[in-house]
Amino acid sequence: MRRDGLEVTRRTVALCVLAASVTVIVSCSESPTSSGRVEWRVAEVPELSIGELDGDVSYLFQSVEDADFLPDGGVVVADGGRSVIRTFDSTGSFVSEFGRAGEGPEEFQHLRNVWTLGDSVVAWDPGSRRLTWLAVPLSPSRAVTLERSDEASGVGSLDAAVGALTDGTVAIASLGLGSSGEVAADLLSIETFGADGAYLGRVLTGTGLTRFRVEGGGSAPIPFSPLPRFTTHGSTIYYADGSTPTVTALSAGSADTIALARVEHDVDAAWTRLAERVQSQGPEFFADMLPSAPRPDSLPQVAGLLVDAVGRIWTKGYAPSSDGLWARAGVEYGGEWNVVDAQGTPVATVRMPRGFRPLRVADDLV
Repeated sequence: MRRDGLEVTRRTVALCVLAASVTVIVSCSESPTSSGRVEWRVAEVPELSIGELDGDVSYLFQSVEDADFLPDGGVVVADGGRSVIRTFDSTGSFVSEFGRAGEGPEEFQHLRNVWTLGDSVVAWDPGSRRLTWLAVPLSPSRAVTLERSDEASGVGSLDAAVGALTDGTVAIASLGLGSSGEVAADLLSIETFGADGAYLGRVLTGTGLTRFRVEGGGSAPIPFSPLPRFTTHGSTIYYADGSTPTVTALSAGSADTIALARVEHDVDAAWTRLAERVQSQGPEFFADMLPSAPRPDSLPQVAGLLVDAVGRIWTKGYAPSSDGLWARAGVEYGGEWNVVDAQGTPVATVRMPRGFRPLRVADDLV
């Protein structure tokens, strides 16, 4: 799916990538469900939309990679396709722009993430392993290249995901291919680096996508591979392996496991629907690979992970018809999310609009 726009939605819903605009949607109401859990409802009409299909280049996005809220109510957007960061005020009006494609100062090889830290904006470029701090409106204040060492870099390249911690430390997830067996999981490592770029250490090792060997050499993700997820909040790192209904919270040398409600799946029905879709809609190479793809005994549990401004944990339960890697090209966002507190006590459910990719959850905005 081409990520050429951004949508922001109001309620405790999230800043999301969608179609060709950045949008904020007001929440309608909240009401208890039949199970007694509160349901947060999101209005269908956007409150704020930023982005155009043509016209002023300041409002044209080529490939939105990330976005965050600014302290004054505005929005900062990382457009990886154009290698620029732009800020917009609370009305959606363009304010400032920084960056261009390249390898030198004030340039990005692969602009991946952007976030606010105090009154600064921080950008991550895994191509150059560089963190860039920007004052608002956008002007560079300093840049740091992450240390290279035999210990650092985990099991692969440092480009899987990045999360910011309150003291300026960053946590980075790296991925690498697993063993060469018929079925093997990718390796995942989460490491931390200081605000000066110094390597601090590895805090977690886990698994990524599960792959199987394909005829003719190489490998491909199994149709219903787990989808590992990672995020940060305050001084805590959160990780979900995707296969189990749990989230691990890592903070100050401790690791707490937060249990989530289990999602019940009918594996046979999911496999049958996938086979019918692949055979009728393609792509052809999926249809060719399906007979040799391993059929799982169980399906993943978690397909999305966020932590909101007050520390509540948002997870999307895995839905094979939309989250299965072979069901469509790329991850299908939207769907029902569950919100729990730091102890795992259920708080609410919220349904995201179809195609809505949540990036941040503020006090009353997504």
